[in-house]
Amino acid sequence: MRTSTTPTTSPRRSAALRAAFGRTRSRFAPAAAKTAWEATGRGEAGTGSVVPGSGAVPEVGPGLEAAYEHCRQVTRHYGTTYYFSTCFFPARLRPSVFALYAWVRYPDEWVDNPGGLSAEERRDKLRQWRDATADAVKTGSSDHPVLMAWADAARRHEVPAQFMRDFMDAMEMDLTVDRYETFDELQRYTWGSASVVGLMMCHLIGAKDPAAVPHATSLGLAMQLTNFLRDVGEDWRDRGRIYLPREDLRRFGVSEEDVAAGRMTENFCRLVRFEAQRTREIYEHADAGMHYIPAESACS
Repeated sequence: MRTSTTPTTSPRRSAALRAAFGRTRSRFAPAAAKTAWEATGRGEAGTGSVVPGSGAVPEVGPGLEAAYEHCRQVTRHYGTTYYFSTCFFPARLRPSVFALYAWVRYPDEWVDNPGGLSAEERRDKLRQWRDATADAVKTGSSDHPVLMAWADAARRHEVPAQFMRDFMDAMEMDLTVDRYETFDELQRYTWGSASVVGLMMCHLIGAKDPAAVPHATSLGLAMQLTNFLRDVGEDWRDRGRIYLPREDLRRFGVSEEDVAAGRMTENFCRLVRFEAQRTREIYEHADAGMHYIPAESACS
């Protein structure tokens, strides 16, 4: 599913942060999401384990201009709205943001728009991307421009490697999972497909307050749910997927045949209103954390 990559907020990984996350995490974030976040305390993060302590953003290293320019072009081509909004960031932040978008876009395209690729070929590409990303972040080098730029950004901003693995796990889920029984089950997917992308953004912009984590998680979730509601027909027609939880379909008397046929019944409209209201509430929780974004990183 198309991923959401929006500037949000995030924290320093530490025992204090994990404790704060446990106390204040959003009621919309499932236990699996909390476990995944806590796992980053045991996993390596770029070349370290915390967001850089100072407010200064590390400079892009020499010789990387071409790689970052490639990422900018990818963002401009595939994510016009995202590209436009990123241009409001301070100039020093933009290269890393473009690198993140490009890094998630490649596997996202293989999953959602595979062309003539078979399922096994897509799986192989995802595994290769996962392994190449790990190597690039570890060594700081790659022959691929996106991996070269992202490795530089991830190392400079010390992005937890677990977030990258969680994202790739979600991409692989899309190859085999096309239905979700409950909303909690769906959130185990959106944690990797959206929320961790927002948390990676937090490292890029230097948002370090532990209390920001649940709000950042909620923003990724809300944006992904928005995509699901926007793309119900496209996801069914082009990919055979239904992201609306089956429990919700049953609750409102909507069948998969109704979704497949695009029937705009009253039951379907009631279902969409329910999902939209839940999404609005999650956005409200996300909005409550916007003040955690550092002033020096806020869009101008």
